[in-house]
Amino acid sequence: MDKTKIEYQEACYTPYVAEPLFSERDVNFSLCRDGENPRPVRLSFVVFAEDKDGEWEDDAPIGECYATVLGENDDDFVEPVKIYNLGISASDFVTIVRSDSKSTVFRIFWPYGTVEIENANRTEEGLEISKIDLGTGEHINCTLTPKDSDHSFNLTLQLPVFGFSIRDIDANIVNDMLEINEEELSKYEYVFAGTENDDRITIHSDADHITYKYVWNQEGYITVRNMADINVIVDKIPSRGNLLQLLLGSEYVRGLMQFSSEIPVKENIAFVIKQKDQRWRIKISSSVEEHSDDATLLEPTELCKDVLGKLINLPVGSNEQLINELMKKQDQSVFQWLWLHENDWAYVKLEEHFNTLVDPEMEMMKRALVFNDFDNFMHRLRLASLDDRSPIQADALLARNAKRKIIRVKTLIQEHNSGVSSLWSLQREERMKILYYWRNFHSSFE
Repeated sequence: MDKTKIEYQEACYTPYVAEPLFSERDVNFSLCRDGENPRPVRLSFVVFAEDKDGEWEDDAPIGECYATVLGENDDDFVEPVKIYNLGISASDFVTIVRSDSKSTVFRIFWPYGTVEIENANRTEEGLEISKIDLGTGEHINCTLTPKDSDHSFNLTLQLPVFGFSIRDIDANIVNDMLEINEEELSKYEYVFAGTENDDRITIHSDADHITYKYVWNQEGYITVRNMADINVIVDKIPSRGNLLQLLLGSEYVRGLMQFSSEIPVKENIAFVIKQKDQRWRIKISSSVEEHSDDATLLEPTELCKDVLGKLINLPVGSNEQLINELMKKQDQSVFQWLWLHENDWAYVKLEEHFNTLVDPEMEMMKRALVFNDFDNFMHRLRLASLDDRSPIQADALLARNAKRKIIRVKTLIQEHNSGVSSLWSLQREERMKILYYWRNFHSSFE
């Protein structure tokens, strides 16, 4: 099917309207045919109509309308293209009077009809929209109705908003309280459009009681500093991103969650964000399921068999990726690869399973090399588990208060290592407590 193509020049655009606005001096039309390059067409070969089935004329009517290139024959049909003809230059339509962290004031100039804008209040300065009423962010619906016409049409205003804001999954602005699951943090968005007089926020966590200062920079990023050591930059994050980035990443948030409770299902932390006189309170609940079928673990050698199968089928150079995957598994199943002993993956225990994974005709030397690679990998995995700790570590006072519980965990680990008892036989809740003290009071076990 033949189609009409329109190319807009820079004069048809304004930063405050999402759609390009028609100006006959600043557009180029082309005729597009399947299998051919677009063929430029002079404006004299273009006709316009209020709707696709209406009467076609040489001049574009005011408002939303259609344009089509004339075919070579009277019976030729060329698919039209929708345009917005305001009858004025794009730059004259919207003028920003002022914009700050609370509202945006702007003026609309359109002498050819009426304009209605959602949530806009008329003031002496112009039309005002508060940041709270923005709803779906900076995009505001604008309804225009030409004079002597019942055919209304919509344009999307893009208004600048300064200050800090948080938007939910549907892009609605969060005004005060937000209760969210840990896994949903990456689905929420923050925007910090600072100004010279409004360029900072603070975020405080109730888990580690640390307050961070976030300072907006004109280059498009935010520097983050610990208020207790203000000279050190902790991180740099973009001025627009998701909530997980704002809260310094999944590792930090997970560390706070682990630090907040011995039992992950009861983990619940809160952040308070302050910007001048405005507050946001964010409560984050754990993504750990309360009821799990994995109340007891697999036998340790069975876990080793699972690792062996994954390693043998692993593409070259992917060992680190597999270690990360297995470290997540220890979180999900609540154990530590550190609890394994070399005897758990001894060849004599894995030989039968090993023979199902490698070619029985493989030379003995090659078989030995494959198993040696597996042995080296298991040692690396145990070292990764040994160093598994929360980024948030308990201070000396907390360590003193938890001294008896730490000693009990140490005793359980020592008895496991000496063969007196086995950590693998513990119920899930007991294993959770061991991981909590190991990760958050790590220096006590060194």
